[in-house]
Amino acid sequence: MSEKSEDNSREQHYQQLDKQQRQLTRHYVLFPFIILLLLMVVILATMLSLRTPIQVAIVSDFLLTLFVLCPLVICLFPLVVLMLFLIGLMNRLHSGTKSPLRRIEQWTYKMEKRVESWTGLADSQVLNWAVRFAPIQSILTIFDQPKSQDKEGGTPDGTTEAGNDATRS
Repeated sequence: MSEKSEDNSREQHYQQLDKQQRQLTRHYVLFPFIILLLLMVVILATMLSLRTPIQVAIVSDFLLTLFVLCPLVICLFPLVVLMLFLIGLMNRLHSGTKSPLRRIEQWTYKMEKRVESWTGLADSQVLNWAVRFAPIQSILTIFDQPKSQDKEGGTPDGTTEAGNDATRS
């Protein structure tokens, strides 16, 4: 039952990510392009609505200066259109690859849960066997070499450094 709720929450998360990606595409790519097109339409409408030659001359001089000083705007316009086309293709590729990648993610999540259950089972078995062999281990420590409890700087055989020096002389 919990796996279905986890799958539902994951699916909702993926839908939210898709919605967010579409919003970002609109916000950062399509809106500036639409604003640029609207600006060009407004400039064209302004040019057509002007009546006197002096008004047309002022606007045309301004636009000529703008386009002469900024030729990159004109030269790079085809590249902008190409970039928009490539962004559309990237969105299609993203849509095509997200379902296989999500299946891999779900598979690795299931494998992670299986490995966690196996290691939990192994931990409990090791602990169980350690508890069962604890009495035997305490019996086996009888044969270990005793540790020195001398606090006066004695050696493991029980003699002191001064005692060793006294026996040498």
